[in-house]
Amino acid sequence: MPTSLKSTLESQRGLASKFRKNPLQGMHQIKAKVTVFQQQYDHLLQQRQQDIAKLISTLDLATLEDQTLVGALLFIKDQVSAQDKMLEVWQDAGERFLRRSKSKKNSSSQQTQASPPKAQSSQKSSNPRDQ
Repeated sequence: MPTSLKSTLESQRGLASKFRKNPLQGMHQIKAKVTVFQQQYDHLLQQRQQDIAKLISTLDLATLEDQTLVGALLFIKDQVSAQDKMLEVWQDAGERFLRRSKSKKNSSSQQTQASPPKAQSSQKSSNPRDQ
């Protein structure tokens, strides 16, 4: 038996005997772990929702009427449920878009890092706030 598997089994046995000795403590530990996992899940879900909202804005879909946007999402849901062949086309288009977006983001961040700071103009601004 590999040592990692053996040590895992031994630690599980030790944990199981610990729970048998004080089951209430074991239940509290498990409940605490469940709470941590739930918090992680909630955080990831919130981040996913923010990503989707940003994507809707990036694609200029935020200006659509709610009924139109909901109708489109329901159509997508139906296509997914039916495992329509159109999903492959959407998948390919999404991959190309995300690849292009990622390369644009990388090139713009590289340009920002590579370009020296601009020197301030010696001309006075016509804006009274700048004077």
